Amino acid sequence: MADLYSPEEVSARSFSDNPSTESSEQPSEVVPKLLPIVHPAGDMAEIDYYLPGCPPKENLIKDVLVPLINGDSPNVPKKSVCADCSRTMEHVEFDKVHRRIEGEPDPDKCFLSQGYVCMGSVTLGRCGALCSAAGVPCHGCGGPSMDILREPSHDVYNCIINRISHLSKMPHKDVEKQLYDIGHIVYGFVIGSTIMEDKKVSLIPQLVKK
Repeated sequence: MADLYSPEEVSARSFSDNPSTESSEQPSEVVPKLLPIVHPAGDMAEIDYYLPGCPPKENLIKDVLVPLINGDSPNVPKKSVCADCSRTMEHVEFDKVHRRIEGEPDPDKCFLSQGYVCMGSVTLGRCGALCSAAGVPCHGCGGPSMDILREPSHDVYNCIINRISHLSKMPHKDVEKQLYDIGHIVYGFVIGSTIMEDKKVSLIPQLVKK
């Protein structure tokens, strides 16, 4: 998320302009200087396996580590969060996109069908859809789903817009106008991904401050 701000803004938020901490000067010793952009670990070293999630769920950790310890290759699911969600998706005409804190969503109906921005359909599903089961729309912490990663023309932003528009019959431009914070809501867990940033359809280059 730091890529949405300049290094100066990040430092100020951490040390001087944060209402939850006592203001102080930025450390100048031992602490390395902030780079203009946050680099994902995969840019610096070869990564054999990624364990997505915030945090990774215990079942996923077990499903990956146990086979590796035994000398086998892990067999992990490649489906999206929606595949594990028990909510029912349906076409319902509406003209307002809701913030997560607004109203009381129907516990049995798909969040997208109710006008809530839920990232489950574009997020890799290795969590068991725990958030949606608890009444919270998916934030996308598992990273992009396989169809998003594989297709050059697919991006988390345009796919979410398309799905909300399809379910609600709202014009694409009306859905886009109501997404008030694209960086945090849609790209929150993929901003540091060079794969996602390099997509021609991605809005990440317009959002990051390098």
